[in-house]
Amino acid sequence: MDKRTDIWAFGVVLYELLVGESPFRGDIVADVMAAVLTKEPEWGPVPIRLQRLLATCLQKDPGRRLHDIADFGLLLDETPAPAPARQRTWLPWSAAVVLVAVLVAVLLLRSPSKPAAAHAVRFQFSVANTFDSIFAPSPDGRRLAYTADRPDGRSQLWVRSLDSLEAKVLPGTENAGGLFWSSDSRFIAFSAKGKLKKIDISGGPPLDVCDLKSAGDPANERPGIIPGIRGGSWSREGTMVFGSDNILFRVPAEGGTASPLTALDPGWRETYHARPVFLRDGRHFLYLRASSTPGNSGTYVGSVNAKIEDQGRQRLIGGQIGVGYVASDDRGPEYLVFLRNDILMAQTA
Repeated sequence: MDKRTDIWAFGVVLYELLVGESPFRGDIVADVMAAVLTKEPEWGPVPIRLQRLLATCLQKDPGRRLHDIADFGLLLDETPAPAPARQRTWLPWSAAVVLVAVLVAVLLLRSPSKPAAAHAVRFQFSVANTFDSIFAPSPDGRRLAYTADRPDGRSQLWVRSLDSLEAKVLPGTENAGGLFWSSDSRFIAFSAKGKLKKIDISGGPPLDVCDLKSAGDPANERPGIIPGIRGGSWSREGTMVFGSDNILFRVPAEGGTASPLTALDPGWRETYHARPVFLRDGRHFLYLRASSTPGNSGTYVGSVNAKIEDQGRQRLIGGQIGVGYVASDDRGPEYLVFLRNDILMAQTA
């Protein structure tokens, strides 16, 4: 994220000030994200003098976006349509109102009314112990879960508060993989010994959630293979979605039998589905559909309430890495975090 992100946000705020509604609209978060990535704002309601400025601020390609907010005056159209002589006296005032709106928008973006509480963050890890680790930050941003080898060479799950240099091991988590947190940052889910498990970070033994063999291989046709998971997400409503055996499954967090949510499409030459991430509404999620056809690989939107054949086919972001989703609270901004040409990008949702 850099000042071009601020310029995008400035364009969105100015559009809403002028038009009275967002430039990118939808009934749910997924629709809004799709509009941001694929649609252009309606320019008709925007005053002619400001259309070129807003179009430059809201360029989807950051390289073509306005480089510095101080240059906004250069993009104001200096040849507005002729107006009757009796109206010309208020044109300077109209320009002044627009300028004030611009300045207020910039101040609002730069000066939040209630700054977030600051807390110390310290990072120091031994590469020798964690080089092959799996890392998972907690949703509240205060802890980090990771796997690391014990002195006997066996991998185990550790948790460390980011305001401390000490980490604690979670007993009973040998050979843990595929870590993901509960939405309240109290529990960690992980795979081990062919099962999906969960553990309370405050203490207690791991609890079984479901059998991964019965989920991904119900006939137990591969008894010599211990399945793991390819990413997972835990909604505040108590539903887990995880990738296993190349597709996605759902299961209640309190435990039960996992049921499939997706199926590979041979026509799209799909190879696996993985890395689900719940959205704020707790029903929709983003996930990766990987294909041997590069144009089909990317991040898509799914729903825990949809039938397998009805899962969405609108690609939001291309690539075979997947995305991260960040939402500060129920009303705060939402971001998609993803890689593009080896650059970490953040896009408002």
